[in-house]
Amino acid sequence: MDAKDKVVLPGFVNVHTHLPSPFVRGVYGVVTEGLFKILFPIKRYIEPKQMHIFGLASCLEAINFGSTCVIETYNYIEEFANATHETGLRAVVGKQVANVNYDKLKDGVYEYLQDQGSEMIDRGVRLIENWEGTVESKPSWLH
Repeated sequence: MDAKDKVVLPGFVNVHTHLPSPFVRGVYGVVTEGLFKILFPIKRYIEPKQMHIFGLASCLEAINFGSTCVIETYNYIEEFANATHETGLRAVVGKQVANVNYDKLKDGVYEYLQDQGSEMIDRGVRLIENWEGTVESKPSWLH
C-alpha cells in the first residue's frame, strides 16, 4: 500500500456508542423527556432478531468511520455481540443493570425493584460466561 502523502492513524476506540439504537438517532436527544417518551417505550417492542440487524448496521457504520473497537451495553446485547463477531469489530460488551422502575422514575418516583436488579445481574453473569475470552470461544448457541 502506498501511503505517501497520506495520514495513517490507529483504529479508534469508541467508549460511548449507543450503536444498537440507530432507530432513534437524532430524535430522543433533542426531545424533552425523550428517554421516557420515545426511547424506553420503543425499546419494549424490539426483538432479538431486530437487535441483530441494528447491530450489524451500526457495526458497519462504526468501522466505516474508523472505529475498530467499541464498548457497549444494551438490550439483547448477545445479538449485538454476535454482530460484532460477524463484522470483525472488536467489542467489550456488558449488560445494563437497573433496579429501578423507569415508568415511575419519569415522574420523580424511585421504586426499588430488587428482583429486576438481580435478574439483570444474572443475565450479565451469563453473558460473561458465554463470551469471556476470544472470538474462538463463541458460544455454541451462535451458529
